[in-house]
Amino acid sequence: GKFIRINFDVNGYIVGANIETYLLEKSRAIRQAKDERSFHVFYYMLSGAGDKLRSELCLEDYSKYRFLSNGNVTIPGQQDKDMFTETMDAFQIMSIPEEERIGLLKVVSAVLQLGNMTFKKERHSDQASMPDDT
Repeated sequence: GKFIRINFDVNGYIVGANIETYLLEKSRAIRQAKDERSFHVFYYMLSGAGDKLRSELCLEDYSKYRFLSNGNVTIPGQQDKDMFTETMDAFQIMSIPEEERIGLLKVVSAVLQLGNMTFKKERHSDQASMPDDT
């Protein structure tokens, strides 16, 4: 993946940008080593969303998500709630409308929800189905 850092001056004008290439560990979404986190945005959202937004996004506790199998793993010196606020502020600085910000958060929430889906293989078939309680 690529990480693009946009630099702004005090008036909010773009004064430069940096592009960094990095490895996006997709497998980290479904499986983490002991004491490792999944993608940071999951933790930011679960820590930083207020009650109204949590309700709108159908968010639950960390323990309810299979993609967060290690629970609420913290990073020393970093507050996920503050990082959520910083992320939302960055969206606003970039003039991303409120409706689109909520839409992005709904997608992130949906990824967490999809991680809780289970499938079972049908006997004598290449198909899979979902158990009734999924």
